[in-house]
Amino acid sequence: MSKAIEIKEKLLSDLEAMRLQNESAAASLTKKAQITDYEQYAYTDGNGIKVWSDAIQKAIEENEILIFPASDEPYYIERSIIVPSNRYIKVEGNTTIRQKEGVTLLMLRNANTLDGTHAPIDKSNPDRNITVEGGIWEECRSERAGYGKSGKYDEERSFYGVTTCMFFDNIEGLTLKNLTFRHCGGFAIQVGDTKDAVIESIEFKECFADGVHLTGNNENILVQSIYGYVGDDLVALNAYDWKDSSVNFGPSKNIFVRNIELSPDSPLKCMRLLPGIYTFDNGDKIDCSLSNVVVSGTKGIQTFKLYLQTAAYNIDEEHEPGEVSSCEAFFFENMEIPLRYPIDFFNAYYRESHPVKGAFGAFEIGTNIGLLSIENVSLTVDKEKYPMAFLCSVGPKTARQEGAIREVFNPDISCVVEEVRLKNITINGQKRDNIDDYLYEVDFTSFGGGTGTIKKITYDN
Repeated sequence: MSKAIEIKEKLLSDLEAMRLQNESAAASLTKKAQITDYEQYAYTDGNGIKVWSDAIQKAIEENEILIFPASDEPYYIERSIIVPSNRYIKVEGNTTIRQKEGVTLLMLRNANTLDGTHAPIDKSNPDRNITVEGGIWEECRSERAGYGKSGKYDEERSFYGVTTCMFFDNIEGLTLKNLTFRHCGGFAIQVGDTKDAVIESIEFKECFADGVHLTGNNENILVQSIYGYVGDDLVALNAYDWKDSSVNFGPSKNIFVRNIELSPDSPLKCMRLLPGIYTFDNGDKIDCSLSNVVVSGTKGIQTFKLYLQTAAYNIDEEHEPGEVSSCEAFFFENMEIPLRYPIDFFNAYYRESHPVKGAFGAFEIGTNIGLLSIENVSLTVDKEKYPMAFLCSVGPKTARQEGAIREVFNPDISCVVEEVRLKNITINGQKRDNIDDYLYEVDFTSFGGGTGTIKKITYDN
């Protein structure tokens, strides 16, 4: 058995055991109530809307299991619901938990959240065993609100990098399933510093940023059966991120993402996997690597972005601290990828196939990786229209904007992929035993930039 198969099979086995452990912990909870038992703590506002925030908070504090009976009328909330350990929230039927108009706070979070922006968090007191199942969770947005303008942690935005509908961090044993999100102005789900999580059967309807936004220090994560309309990534694995998008920075490992389907109407048809080296306030650095990651069975996604990307910066200034990460193993499998155009279509380098700066791919790599495995993938691409389009491009990217004074990417970085493993690859309907011509090493040394290197290519046919 090859090393690649061993890694993947162990990961699947470990995650299935984790799922059963989560289910067992949830099944051990006993003290139960229905939200209607707490109706006396709800109130009706001046517009005739019954607001349930106080009732929900009191019920979840006093009971391990809280049931929302099926209802045609939404349960309105005007502030965040805070969930302690050992809780199971079950929303029955097509019942809606709706945020009141004008509320800028997130809807739901766990109790012992910690901000890891400035230093690693103290993990000695995590929340444990939280399940949220069912229901339609609806914000009041009709477009992306912008960082810090919706989904805030609190009115002061004390967790600067939180902009989401649901937020979980510093937790062991999390299950989110059979949830629908509507009209989210920021991320729908943001998760970091979490161990043992199952996120499955999630639908997004007119959500305007990321659907599932996983940040740093996550371990043993199963994400599956995710679909719908989002304005950005359907699922993002951002162990490294910008400070307005995360409060959790560090290595993430043992992650399986499968059966995710992006709505054809979604504007951005890519998935970001963002590793990098993050610098804390005191100068300490942490490698926000991604290791032992499987992405299997995607629809509607044409580019997988796996590279360091700091925030855009003026070319006469240094970009924010950020360095290339070192990651272990990635597996991409069971995909049909229509690479119709460069995902960074805004830039002429890619639109016009610049011979040095214009390479793009279904897999864009700008990080150090031990093993990159691509299996059972069918690529459709028009090489006559886009001669610089590839299955996989390795190395830096560049794109200038605002009169060529701002850089979007990091053309100075260099990276190495130790081994690319390929199995059952089809290009434009033709199964190919050798696709070396669809693997591209970027070389920016002609203008002082970095390079990409593939050390070994293995065909497992």
